[in-house]
Amino acid sequence: MSRTVVRLERWAAIVIAEGFDTAIVNIPGAKTSESVPDMIRTIAEYLTKEVKGSKGDLLRKSLQEALFLTIGTSRRRSGQTFFLRRGGRGLLRCFLRLHLFNIVWLETSECFRAVAGSQKTFVHDMQSVEHVCQRIVDSAWRSQNIRGTLDQSSAIKLINKIESALNS
Repeated sequence: MSRTVVRLERWAAIVIAEGFDTAIVNIPGAKTSESVPDMIRTIAEYLTKEVKGSKGDLLRKSLQEALFLTIGTSRRRSGQTFFLRRGGRGLLRCFLRLHLFNIVWLETSECFRAVAGSQKTFVHDMQSVEHVCQRIVDSAWRSQNIRGTLDQSSAIKLINKIESALNS
């Protein structure tokens, strides 16, 4: 996962410095995708190409969700506004929050569904889990006090901090 985090931050830096079209030019198939969802899928596959199996599937799902939230569904919008406002770190935090939630929810959703008295309760529980995951990522992020570009070592430390907080 740390490789994906580093790749994502580097890719976001290109989006910020040179624009979205330049950032996707070296991603095979991204520029010629027929739709934004296809393009997002292609970008996620490229950024996670070394991760296989269910871990890779979950990582790609989280990355696609983060890209949809930042890029949107319009080629014209292409995330530039988000990147200018929040930078690559904003995308990274969004991705980490979503990924942690997806991991936790995959493991716990059936238990929540079994005890939920109603759809409203189930949705409330899901939102509560999402909020906790956001707080965990934000706390780990602040405690790492990351300066400059993330490298493999700092990405691993950040991920370990998130896992440690989740397990405590």
